[in-house]
Amino acid sequence: MELIYTDKNFIDIGIVDCAELDYDCAGEKDFELTVETGGIGIEKHSMWYAIGTEYCGIVESVSCDSGQDIVTYSGTNTRGFLEKKILEGERELIIYSGNAGEIINEILEETGLTELFTCEDTDLDIPECQIVTYTSVYSAIIALLKSVNSVPIFEVKSDRKVHISADLREDYSDEIQYQGNNTYSFKITDGKNGFNHMICKASEDSGKRYLIHLFTDENGGLQSYAKTSTPLQDSDYVLDKSKQLIHGIDERTIVVESSVSVTENYILTQSRPADWTTNYTNYFTNADGQYNEVEPVEQEVYTKLTSKPKDWNTGYANYYIKSSTGYSGVSAETENVYRLLTSQPWDWNKNYSIYYEKIKNTDGTGYTYQSAAGIEKPLYVKQTMQPTDWKDNFKNYFYIKNKKYCAVVGTGKKKDKAPAWKKNKYYSNVKQTCTPKFEKNKYYYADADAQKTVIPTWSTNLYYSKFILEVAPSWTIGKYYKKVTDHYAAMIESAIQELEEQSESQKAEMTITDFDCRIGDVVGCVDSRSGIEICEEVTNIIFKVKDGLEEYEYTIGGK
Repeated sequence: MELIYTDKNFIDIGIVDCAELDYDCAGEKDFELTVETGGIGIEKHSMWYAIGTEYCGIVESVSCDSGQDIVTYSGTNTRGFLEKKILEGERELIIYSGNAGEIINEILEETGLTELFTCEDTDLDIPECQIVTYTSVYSAIIALLKSVNSVPIFEVKSDRKVHISADLREDYSDEIQYQGNNTYSFKITDGKNGFNHMICKASEDSGKRYLIHLFTDENGGLQSYAKTSTPLQDSDYVLDKSKQLIHGIDERTIVVESSVSVTENYILTQSRPADWTTNYTNYFTNADGQYNEVEPVEQEVYTKLTSKPKDWNTGYANYYIKSSTGYSGVSAETENVYRLLTSQPWDWNKNYSIYYEKIKNTDGTGYTYQSAAGIEKPLYVKQTMQPTDWKDNFKNYFYIKNKKYCAVVGTGKKKDKAPAWKKNKYYSNVKQTCTPKFEKNKYYYADADAQKTVIPTWSTNLYYSKFILEVAPSWTIGKYYKKVTDHYAAMIESAIQELEEQSESQKAEMTITDFDCRIGDVVGCVDSRSGIEICEEVTNIIFKVKDGLEEYEYTIGGK
């Protein structure tokens, strides 16, 4: 195994001629690297690593022993880097759900660790895992993967980055049963004297108290403390002692007090709340994971005016008039300014109707300007064929007599029968509108550039006022959420960590040279003389190199 070292800018320099290495993977998460004086010199803040392993470190301290002619470099190792970074957050709990690789990369990005770490793609999915804020990144990664019975694998690759992968833990307890004989030397401890009942309590300043009991079985397994798989509110928790399994002299209880921390959750409502109309602002919508208070919709309300508003002359535009299509704003009326024509316009013959005559009102109150009217003159058109209505309407036709047009007269005693039709004798009267004769100082034109704005005439019960009323939006199933509070989640997460530290424990320390176990895998230990038998996780590995020989010290179980 080659140990490559860099300068403080992480640029490779060479190979470490290692005399001794003491690498504590998950205990102190540090290392001591010893070389002979006169060999290579490693700068502080530089890095060393071994490709294909998790062994990597940054030099933080250098000491020299001239008596033994050695230099010792020490500092933080791979897992230690992660241990020294903290997950921060505004809420007491951070809830993760989704692809494990994506979650871990997100954590590395948030904590500024992507220069040295990356997580490889994985199919491993995490349904849900709650992490207490201000937990170390290392503890968070361990907890995330432990929630799905997996362990992190750390491996330095040629890009000088530590690649994290996730793998299901191995259970070697049936394959590896270390016996207390001359082949292996180990220390084994049966510490079954931890706590199996934890009373968790917290109090608000008002004096209100929150209390919940956590219980384990005889093997330290935590019993269910909630009525649902995903508790979201206080009522989801088991607040009595119905889950207690161990009683009497075997019960060992510890009381843990903490401050009140409220977790807010949102539950999708499935039916219209009874108070939706009046309290819709107590509900929420979800947009890209962000919960927002339900906003009102505006409803226009129109009220008929029975008396003239005081601001009508200046604010008539703020009022409305109703039509068949709805309500529209009152608009100002415009009044033309008329100018007297002193000479005939050039377009009079074609467009006389765009000009005006000043006509006195019949009630004598003033004048009205009316469009100039054409003069209606008769026009007689000869009928070359008998009209279809000749029999019934012959009196509407004319003939010429003594150079005058005379109405056709019927025959018979009553003069009510149509006379016989004669070609080219009868005429129809087609009235034709002709251009009036222009008279100076009689006609006017409307000056478009001098129009006057006139305040609309007030009329009772014609106009309306409008105001905007904010009301609840229409109810839609599957859209709105109710906010609930959880006073126990954060308290329980912290208490579980404490319970694991205080609960029953078994521990073994041994040296293994013939099997490659990882931290988080399970092995077994048996001591025939004491009768102690344990089956626990590998909790730490100390890798040592001395005189060219490699040695692995494993810690099994323990706290």
